[in-house]
Amino acid sequence: MCTTDEKLNICLIVDDGVIYEFNKTINENSIIHTAKSIEDILINNNAKASKIKNVYEILIEIMQNILNYSYGNIDLSDNRKEATGSISLSYKSEKDVYLLQTCNLVDADQKEEIKDRLYKVRDLDDKQLRKLARQKMRSREDNHEKGAGLGFITIARKCSEPIFVEFTDIGNKIEQVIFKFVI
Repeated sequence: MCTTDEKLNICLIVDDGVIYEFNKTINENSIIHTAKSIEDILINNNAKASKIKNVYEILIEIMQNILNYSYGNIDLSDNRKEATGSISLSYKSEKDVYLLQTCNLVDADQKEEIKDRLYKVRDLDDKQLRKLARQKMRSREDNHEKGAGLGFITIARKCSEPIFVEFTDIGNKIEQVIFKFVI
């Protein structure tokens, strides 16, 4: 179970050894700083350019999702927000994959919508995902003030395995949600 205090926990692990770890409250500035820091670490460790790009883009997308949709996110002045959650990035050398895992809290009412959106994309191939993205952009069926509803499609196209999600009821109509993305 993850903890969600006032900080965002991010940890980078290679084959069970932590090589990078820090805590931050998630906001627009920390999203950019965190993604850039992790990108720099991957570049300095000679990661493949395609993996770096995919990790970077998925990290940005999931941090924006935590910021916008987490239970208890805080609206600040000037239309800005802050939120809490945890993120870990590990590398499995035997498979040459990165595992990006997130944990945060959501309203129980969001659980079915998250599952529905995820299950619509999790078993589609890249061609089917591109087609679905074009359809959504043309129809604007999932457009909202925070985007076009393309987040899971974008992430699924960059993952090498289906996106994993797990919910745990923690009471008071709040769910802990854990996502795992294999890149």
